[in-house]
Amino acid sequence: MDLRLTPTLVFSDRQLQYVYANNQNDSVNNNITQKIQSTMVDFPLSLKIKSNRRKNYRAYLVGGLKYSMDITSDKKTSNEGKSAIDMVIQNRKNFVSYEAGLGLDLYFEYFKMSPELKYSASFQDILKPEANNPFSQSLDRLMLRHVTFSLFFE
Repeated sequence: MDLRLTPTLVFSDRQLQYVYANNQNDSVNNNITQKIQSTMVDFPLSLKIKSNRRKNYRAYLVGGLKYSMDITSDKKTSNEGKSAIDMVIQNRKNFVSYEAGLGLDLYFEYFKMSPELKYSASFQDILKPEANNPFSQSLDRLMLRHVTFSLFFE
């Protein structure tokens, strides 16, 4: 068993698609795609449970908690002075997630490579509600869930 802390810098783009029905004719829809860009610093604290090594392979399970902090500048995400159609959805700056995954340690002559597949989900709502933003008014909550494939080299 290992306890590990692997800070990471994450650049992410998420898209929300809104479909508005026209009041006069319901067969005509207006589609608007809202892009959410963020730069995050993640601090995952994980417990890695390893199997016995078989020749040059070792399987493992990993699980733990991750603290995420959005470091995107406020100027980039500010809605001040923007028209309603140009507003962006605001995220909370800090949130906590849980993670679970599995991986495989592959031992080579001079290094070790570890492919890892991990699922992560936030505990709480990451939407920062704004009363005058038409994009966030229609959302009840925004939960973050994602699957990550990583390659670690040691």
